[in-house]
Amino acid sequence: MLEGLSTGLKRQIGKGLRFVILSAGSDQGFVESARLVYPAKKNTGDYHDEMDSRRFEEWFKSQLLPNIKEDSVVVMGNASYHSRKREKIPITSSKKEEFKIWLTSRGIEYPEKSLKIELIKIDDSVRSKYTIYEVDETAKEKNIIECRLPPYHCELNPIELVWSLLKRHIAVHNISFHVKEMQSLIEKAFEVITTDNWASYCQHFQKVEDNI
Repeated sequence: MLEGLSTGLKRQIGKGLRFVILSAGSDQGFVESARLVYPAKKNTGDYHDEMDSRRFEEWFKSQLLPNIKEDSVVVMGNASYHSRKREKIPITSSKKEEFKIWLTSRGIEYPEKSLKIELIKIDDSVRSKYTIYEVDETAKEKNIIECRLPPYHCELNPIELVWSLLKRHIAVHNISFHVKEMQSLIEKAFEVITTDNWASYCQHFQKVEDNI
């Protein structure tokens, strides 16, 4: 909208300071007290560099779960920090002996002279049984259901439209590019997004899901 205008400050092209924003919501609006905002340490466009399982799980346990009702359903993507496993299971690049040790520890039989490819097939046949995610188990303790979206299906998550609206608001009103102003703009952007916005986005994604 601002492209081509000659007045005012020009938007910076270089890599400036980024902020990482984490929250959750429903057709009732943002979840109260579930907001986490902090400046990124790296000036990269990929926020995944600034989030890890430890930070996400702490937010999930201390800020999200206490502020949602029991029997709620939490919809998440498949970012690596969403999916820390309680138990490390060998992967394709693991050594042959690692597969043998893991299978033996689970009482799973395999031919002694098995090739690695054969051990991988045995591992794949039981992997789902032993794949337990840390946040899923934490959610179960609070009677919360985890729903993980299929990979690369962000179109099924209404919060993607929420983030788009929030970022547009910040981009339009960001004229100084100062850290303090950014923090203030982020707070105001959250206030701009209403319960009606959330409800509309949730209804839209429900229609998308029904048509798949």
